[in-house]
Amino acid sequence: MNRRHALALVSSFIASPAIARPGVTLSMRNVMGESLKLRYHGDLSSSEHAAFDHLARDRRQNISRKMDATLLDILQLIVEESGQGGSFTLLSGFRTRATNAILPGAAENSFHLGGRALDISREGMTVGEISASVAQHSGGLGLYGKNGFVHIDTGPFRRWGDANGRLPAFRQNGRSAGQRKPIQGLADITSDMLLDLSKF
Repeated sequence: MNRRHALALVSSFIASPAIARPGVTLSMRNVMGESLKLRYHGDLSSSEHAAFDHLARDRRQNISRKMDATLLDILQLIVEESGQGGSFTLLSGFRTRATNAILPGAAENSFHLGGRALDISREGMTVGEISASVAQHSGGLGLYGKNGFVHIDTGPFRRWGDANGRLPAFRQNGRSAGQRKPIQGLADITSDMLLDLSKF
């Protein structure tokens, strides 16, 4: 290849518009200040998945496991519903049994043990705003308004908690159940909302 052909080839790459990777940007950090930014489009490379696993590891034991990538679908839904910008803080991801045993109120068979749950907050969003953006999410959704975070998991459909006295509309048996009466506290949550809280 002579110099003129090489220059023409380089020019064609420069002149061609860049093809944007589909999906959304997920900016995440953990409570240790480590951060990760992914362009997520429903799939991860093995190195991206490993980076997510490491970010969401059990920090007390410094042990990671493969996290359920469906959790990223839920984060993607939050971004799509609320707009780009704002980092997610992962307060808790994977937990070993040793860590789970010392956490007050943690369920014995928590989905955190299987890498299937995250406790999150998001910069610029309240607990109520996060929960409203994933109200139709098919797994677990726990609102901890007093503590400023939301629990998401990939288990069966369950709803619990309180976001300043309000819980968003949710589905029952795959259909919208409409807006429930505002919940003032845990005593107002009915058994059909809890379903399988023991697996939180």
